[in-house]
Amino acid sequence: ENPLLDAFFVEKRSEPLKITDLISSFKFRKTTIYNDFYRRVGVSNQLVKPMRVSGELTITCSLNVENRDFTERDKAMLSLITPHFANAIRNSFAYSRLSSALETES
Repeated sequence: ENPLLDAFFVEKRSEPLKITDLISSFKFRKTTIYNDFYRRVGVSNQLVKPMRVSGELTITCSLNVENRDFTERDKAMLSLITPHFANAIRNSFAYSRLSSALETES
């Protein structure tokens, strides 16, 4: 029910999106996912940016807030920092592979 999932994983959009880029707050608050999850944890708005980590792996960076919506500046800042997050994750995977290889040789 989260409209961001289709935007990222079906439409293959790569820019940061907030829920209100896709549907109104009013319509989102009527969904089951909002009432069963987001409302209960105090989240009224979400901003998400997908990050391609490898050919097969895409993860998302999600920011959540209550009682306000994200700004265009928030979206721009998320665009600037997510490449660094993705690189840190790639480095972590590489370190893990290297550590495993070194342990195997010992």
